[in-house]
Amino acid sequence: MKIFEFHGGLGNQIFEYIYLQYLKMKFPNDVFYSYFFDKQHWIHNGFELDKWFEVEIPPTSAKTDLLAYLCYQGSRILRHLPFNLPFHLSSDDYNINEKKLFHQGWYQDKKFFLEVGAPSFKSDIVIDINNSKILQAIMKQNSVAIHIRRGDYLLPKNSKALGGICTKKYYDNAISKIKEIIEDPHFFFFSDDIQFVEDNFNDLDKTVVNWNTGEKSFFDMYLMAHASNMILANSTFSCCAAYLNKNARYVLCPPLWNKIFNPDLNLSDWIVVDNKD
Repeated sequence: MKIFEFHGGLGNQIFEYIYLQYLKMKFPNDVFYSYFFDKQHWIHNGFELDKWFEVEIPPTSAKTDLLAYLCYQGSRILRHLPFNLPFHLSSDDYNINEKKLFHQGWYQDKKFFLEVGAPSFKSDIVIDINNSKILQAIMKQNSVAIHIRRGDYLLPKNSKALGGICTKKYYDNAISKIKEIIEDPHFFFFSDDIQFVEDNFNDLDKTVVNWNTGEKSFFDMYLMAHASNMILANSTFSCCAAYLNKNARYVLCPPLWNKIFNPDLNLSDWIVVDNKD
């Protein structure tokens, strides 16, 4: 038996599901259960993976919820002891162990994606008229989806790890690179800071998608995943859009994904763009 925790935003949930599928492949005879912790472990729109993707989420139960809670709290205590112990109660990003009962990490690593792939979009997704028009435009042109994430990355609690990576210079360098390698690009901007886009990228042939907020945020990922080319932010939302994109010719990505721990996410054909002069 294995208990698997889902948490975080949609990008994180996709990475977690990929790892879950990897575990199922490695342990085909195990029974899997889901665990959903309290609301403080959710960001943005809560658990929404099964709303947009063809996935099979393991069931929950009172018994496995209790086991997961005990493993979670026990691991927190052991992790903060002033000495290291030779065992851990759960598998997490500090101590990945596929054989453990409880799994609670982010599991951001391309090796799991390369083993099992990403989940598929649901076939019955209803797209409103604005997004439908953008989707058609993206697929008809030499499109470049640009994701700019600022918002929560500017908060003190996040900026140490995630801020200062995808700077204005990074996007300038990426745009210059795209202009070198493709003809007549049309840039589609997706961002949580539309004013920043309007203030800094006025000299481009561009479309700004500014209506997919709140529960509709998923549609930014959906549209980016259909672009001919992509410029990513250091965000799992961005990275998953690229993993889901079956048609992208060029994917440009930042030099780091995180300044504290830098997960191995770049696929072999992605182009790393510096954020220096």
